[in-house]
Amino acid sequence: MAYQPGDLVIYGAEGPCTVQAVGDPGISPRTKGRQYYTLKPFYRKNSMLYVPVEIAEDHLRPVLSREEALALIDRFADTEEVDVADERRREQDYRDILYRKGCISCEDLVRITKTIYQRRQDRADSGKRLTEVDQKYFRLAQEKLLEELSVALHLSIEETDKYIYERLELV
Repeated sequence: MAYQPGDLVIYGAEGPCTVQAVGDPGISPRTKGRQYYTLKPFYRKNSMLYVPVEIAEDHLRPVLSREEALALIDRFADTEEVDVADERRREQDYRDILYRKGCISCEDLVRITKTIYQRRQDRADSGKRLTEVDQKYFRLAQEKLLEELSVALHLSIEETDKYIYERLELV
């Protein structure tokens, strides 16, 4: 898919970005004559990313539309959890899910968030705390999910978080 300036995209694990330009960014002799997407991350104000057009298909995808975001939220309850067969491989399983496609998918973020949320409940019932690995991946998945949904819904991250909880209570 070819992106144009102004398009909203997700780049790898960077989160939502706006395509600023397409072409030679002129940042070094190595980029001369090559086509790049110049991306401005939404939540890292002083950053600019340069992605070669030839690898973009595997590392870029459009931000969800508002309708897709609402449908995703409405499917939260039906989303399958991550099946972790071996506790020693839990972190690797999370990493494999998040980065297997080169670009994090919202569905995978929901799966991981839901899995760890349930795990937190189960461990609390047994008087145990959540592991550091689970805490790390819960924060990562929740942050990336809220970032994309906030852009799709045209809300702040805080408003998006509140909106999701309110919408889920109605479902």
